[in-house]
Amino acid sequence: MNDYLGPDHQWRVVWIGPPDELELVFITGMQAPGCAPGVVFTNATFIVHNDAGEIGFKGTLLGPGVTSANYYGHWQGPPGALRKVARSSEPAADMPAGVTYKQVPAGGVAFNAAGQTGEIAYIQGSGVAPSNDVVRYVGNSDGLYAVLREGQPAPLEVGPDVTVLPGSSVLINDRGEELGSVQYAGPGITDANKWAVYFGPIGAPRQVMRDGDPAPGFPDGTTLVLAGGLPALAALNRVGDIVGITEIAGPGVTDEDKLVLWMRPHALRRWNRCCAPATSSAVAPCMRPTVWN
Repeated sequence: MNDYLGPDHQWRVVWIGPPDELELVFITGMQAPGCAPGVVFTNATFIVHNDAGEIGFKGTLLGPGVTSANYYGHWQGPPGALRKVARSSEPAADMPAGVTYKQVPAGGVAFNAAGQTGEIAYIQGSGVAPSNDVVRYVGNSDGLYAVLREGQPAPLEVGPDVTVLPGSSVLINDRGEELGSVQYAGPGITDANKWAVYFGPIGAPRQVMRDGDPAPGFPDGTTLVLAGGLPALAALNRVGDIVGITEIAGPGVTDEDKLVLWMRPHALRRWNRCCAPATSSAVAPCMRPTVWN
């Protein structure tokens, strides 16, 4: 990806492919697929790519009929064949008639080699309120379906009358697994246990981590904190390895050493901790880890 500056404009250009076989896939000003003639892209952000030579991104628009309510959306595909997945103000997938996207994607997009995608969206319309307007979608360029909506019941083991709010990020891998977070609300839910991380097959993940859980590898009484932020600062590879960051709380934990980098190949285990001894100096977990495929 390159940005080019001119006297009055900035162009974003995206190529994909091996270093000696790059193909142009996006340029500012190109016609936006799935939109009226003359509607063009002004920018692409949250760009992701897969091993099949495709990209996915959040695009912004300019042209006939474009307003502040419908100027962004989600596109994906290979060079020369981008497809619109969703656009703000258009009918929301898997929702009753009259419900539209208010903001889609509401952050980044996830994308794997099979073209499966995941994203968070805000919806609006009949029956939609601030208590149920956030949806986690998965699917592909042929269509999305809702897997989690704000206000729906949490799994029974979490507690009766507990509801969920999808977190702001979702990751998916080439094995068809998703990683995301939820926030619980209801009886027995406090600031100390409201966030949880879900991982598993797309559309059917299960809880694998929650605020208040014992922190593996630490003394008794040490617990996980802010687990819900892990997907936004995590890496997930094609075989299900997860690397991510949380905080911990408990005896002897201070602001200087509360950050912990975790790795979960089969079970969560401590990998690194802020201010832990290194070869010659203290270290801090990086803010965006990478895990090799």
